[in-house]
Amino acid sequence: MKNILVLSFLSLLMLTACNNQGQKIGYIEVFKVYDEFELKKIKETEFKQVENQRKLVLDSLRLNLQMLENKLKLQSKVTKEQEALFGNKYNQYQLKERELTENNKALAAKLEDEIFTQLNQYVKEYGDENGYDFILGGNGSGTIMQAKESNDLTEEMIQYVNSRFNGKK
Repeated sequence: MKNILVLSFLSLLMLTACNNQGQKIGYIEVFKVYDEFELKKIKETEFKQVENQRKLVLDSLRLNLQMLENKLKLQSKVTKEQEALFGNKYNQYQLKERELTENNKALAAKLEDEIFTQLNQYVKEYGDENGYDFILGGNGSGTIMQAKESNDLTEEMIQYVNSRFNGKK
């Protein structure tokens, strides 16, 4: 909380200092631009497809494990080999579940990084093309406590980044 207040104060101080020098400043709602960015929607769909494929693999392993468990429950006497087989299958399932969970986390982080890298590039290009000295990102955490609505570039930025992404300028 203390860090947020310090960041807010520094942002306000920077805005005041920059405005006194006649610099052009705008801001965007970062998460809104991010959510409306078409690349994000495409990467999100790609992630869901990979995640669903991995889930199918895990579901198949779980089904095999359940079938083996049910088979063993129906037997009057379970051998040590059968218990060991079930234990091995159970361990394999748990390992695969952890592996796929970690892979999903890594892929999500990679895709998010790709999205933000491209988004940041487009924001920079927009700022350069439109003569902005600063484009600040508000994210709802209080980093921009107050600003004139006329400085809000969010909707313009959404249009710009999607236009650039689609090869238009």
